[in-house]
Amino acid sequence: MKVYVAASIKDRARAEQVADAIEDAGHLITFKWWGDEGEIRDADEGKTWRDDPEQAQVLAQREQKGVWDADALVLCGHEKLMGALIEFGMAVSDEKPAIILPGCQRDSIFWHLPGVVQVETIEEVISELDELHFVELAFTVPTDAEDDD
Repeated sequence: MKVYVAASIKDRARAEQVADAIEDAGHLITFKWWGDEGEIRDADEGKTWRDDPEQAQVLAQREQKGVWDADALVLCGHEKLMGALIEFGMAVSDEKPAIILPGCQRDSIFWHLPGVVQVETIEEVISELDELHFVELAFTVPTDAEDDD
């Protein structure tokens, strides 16, 4: 299953930890915005997306594509979310399943949409993804080769 991990830039270490666990469970991360692909966001060097609007557009498009390419989104809750909530909105507007880890400062009515689940641990994230993947496989349409008699 292809997964996008949304989180606060201030919580990128947690995003990476969650993504590593998801990959270890056999799933694919569609875009690692905290890594080399998202290098414009190197807050440790004082460089942000605001310093280079053209590169910011490129990065925003990469992140958007990461959400679009994903089968599901995992949102790492944090007291200060901005872009991650936009990514969450993109995912649920496309009726993609979303799994929310704790840490959000406020509750949202959107946490209660169909396909959105709240969990407490990374292990529960993996369990939800595995279940979604199983359902996805169960509804796979047979190919033409399988139709041959």
